[in-house]
Order: sequence, then C-alpha cells, then structure tokens
Amino acid sequence: MDGERFDKVLFVDVDMRELADRGAVFNECTFRGVRFNVSSHENAAFINCTFIRCSFFDAVFRDCKLIGGMFDGCTYGLLTVEGGAVIDPAQATVLVTALGMRVRPEADDEPGVPRPAARG
Repeated sequence: MDGERFDKVLFVDVDMRELADRGAVFNECTFRGVRFNVSSHENAAFINCTFIRCSFFDAVFRDCKLIGGMFDGCTYGLLTVEGGAVIDPAQATVLVTALGMRVRPEADDEPGVPRPAARG
C-alpha cells in the first residue's frame, strides 16, 4: 500500500498481517478488531483514528504521525515505534504507558511533549 488515502473508513476484523504501508494517510478512520501483526508502516499518518481491540504484535511504525486518536482494548506485544511524531501529548503518554515504556523529556524537544525512553 503506497501513498493511499482513507477518509472516515470503518475497518472491521480486517487482516493487515504482514502489510507493507508506505505513506498511507488514515483520516478519522475506525479500526475494530484489526490485526496489524508483523505489518510495517513507514511515513504513514493516523489522524483522529480510533483503534478498538486491535492487535499490534511485532508491528513496526517508522517515521509515522499520530494526531489525536483513541486506543481501547488493544494489545502491543513486540510493537516497534521509531521516529515520527505524536502531536497530542496526552495521547502520547497513554500510548507509551500502554507499551510499558517510560516518558522523559529531551532538551531539544518541544516543552511538555513526551518522548518514549528506551525500555529496560
């Protein structure tokens, strides 16, 4: 999936396992019961999306953007997030806490925007 755009789409029980996503934009979409297992997402954007009971096992998100959005009942085993931007600081805190990560500020980051610390 290269550079596709989805606006207000409802994805229900979709199998996105091993999907290779480069530059897709998901705007105000709802993902319910979607399996993102072993998928890779690069330079993708998730804008005001809702994720309900989704599985992110061994998924990789590289240089992606998350603006707003909500996660409910999702699982995140072995999820990898590299680079990118989380625009909503409150959502960033919820997400990194769900991933079992700590949040620490960096000197060059915007004040008040959480940054995930290394696990361990």
